[in-house]
Amino acid sequence: MEIDIPQMMDFLRQESVRRKLQHPKAKRIIAFHRAFLDSIKTTGRLYEVGLVVGYKMRTGTLIQDVLTAPGMITRGKLSIFPEMIKGRKQMKSIFKKSIKREDGQ
Repeated sequence: MEIDIPQMMDFLRQESVRRKLQHPKAKRIIAFHRAFLDSIKTTGRLYEVGLVVGYKMRTGTLIQDVLTAPGMITRGKLSIFPEMIKGRKQMKSIFKKSIKREDGQ
């Protein structure tokens, strides 16, 4: 029947979030998903520290794992500052278009 299963699942996932019908156990997954996309939208690529902070703020677990970060930074595993791409304005435009598409506009 030529149904694009991943696209259908993505639509159903987005629709369940929009209607606030997601399973309570999925809230952390959704928080991670949103933090990930926010990181990409802002910098044009994944910024790990921003991802973690965004996730922790959405889940209310800000101080959990706080002692892990300094060691990772000193060993070069995490960068304090994000690496920005050229064309961030275009990246934000892509996100705006996809939001309009989700809303049916």
